[in-house]
Amino acid sequence: MVQFLKDLRIKHKMIALVGVMLVLILILSGFSLLKMQRVSEEIQGIAKENIPLVRLSTDVTIKQLESSVILEKAFRAADVDAVSSPLILAAFITDVIQHNEDISKELLSTQTMLGEALKNANTPQVREKTQQLNQDIDTII
Repeated sequence: MVQFLKDLRIKHKMIALVGVMLVLILILSGFSLLKMQRVSEEIQGIAKENIPLVRLSTDVTIKQLESSVILEKAFRAADVDAVSSPLILAAFITDVIQHNEDISKELLSTQTMLGEALKNANTPQVREKTQQLNQDIDTII
């Protein structure tokens, strides 16, 4: 085998070297394309599932804070001995009930999205994290 390589002309050796390099480049390109495809799938998963979930959790947090403010106003209004305080309290209670319903809707929407994300989970880590989030939402509800 070594003698065969020694007997080849330089021209044939160069052609063989270029051929081997091209094959290696093609293999590397295929591997890179496969990895980039996986990264693309993960980014699409983040864009379609994680970002909406973050938005929903942010909305829930904002609504909870608004409910806290409304409840605090209601407690302050309860100490006021004016004739209109029952009307003020009724308005605040209505606001609190409305915020509670909004939060419940957001949580149910989040739970639905987590269910869909669980169906589309690609890796065991993502599936486990999605199940944990789903259990946390159940606890909150």
